[in-house]
Amino acid sequence: MSTEMRFPDLDSFLSELPEMAAEARSALKGQNGRFLLKTTDGRSWAVLLRDGLFTVEAPDGGAYDCSVTVDSDVLLRIINGQYNPAKALLTRKIRTEGDVGRLMPLLRML
Repeated sequence: MSTEMRFPDLDSFLSELPEMAAEARSALKGQNGRFLLKTTDGRSWAVLLRDGLFTVEAPDGGAYDCSVTVDSDVLLRIINGQYNPAKALLTRKIRTEGDVGRLMPLLRML
C-alpha cells in the first residue's frame, strides 16, 4: 500500500468525491444509495449516490441505506490507500448498520 497522502484531511477528500465519481460514472450509472458517514470524533456527512453521481451534504435525519462509523485517522488511511477497507470491516475498525452491500459503490471511490 502507498505511503503517500493524496488527501491531507477528510474535507479535501469529500470535496473531491463528486468529481472522482463523475470520472467513474459509467461504472456507477443506474446506482443509487444514501449513506451516513460518521467519525468517532462526532463529525458526520450524508453521502448520496444518484444515478452514479455522488454528492456530499449535511445529514438530514432521514433514512439511510447504510450508516458507517469509523475513526477519522483510520478513514483517512483508507482513503489514502494505506489501509485496506475490507480488512477494516473485518477487524471492526469500521462499524456499519444497514445494508453493507450497498457500500460497494462508495468503496470503489477509495
